[in-house]
Amino acid sequence: MPLEDLLALNLLIPLDILVYLSLILGVFEMRRRAAKPRVEDPLLAFALLEKSLQKAFPHLPAGFTLREALSFAERLRLKVDWGRVQLALERYEAFRYGGATLPEQVHEEVLRLAAILPRGVKVNGH
Repeated sequence: MPLEDLLALNLLIPLDILVYLSLILGVFEMRRRAAKPRVEDPLLAFALLEKSLQKAFPHLPAGFTLREALSFAERLRLKVDWGRVQLALERYEAFRYGGATLPEQVHEEVLRLAAILPRGVKVNGH
């Protein structure tokens, strides 16, 4: 094999590796973005969170409150800013039960939590 062909081959291998690496990273980035639902309405965001909590904790009693369910979720030590989740919940409850105005934006941590909750978790023997 001539020297020029070996040189071209040695230049193409790192280029191929770079192309495949960027392709793999792009796929992972698309999956990460697709994992978090896109919801604009705060009411829908909390409905989504409620459904995710029901799936994660099937032992929750009928008529459970979001605070009860979130207390179970906190035990899982998920990487979520729980302070922001609690603040969003307080604003939502103030709207739902106290007559405050509906928050204009969906808090991203609420959607993030809904997306990363595992399915069918057992907590304390339940």
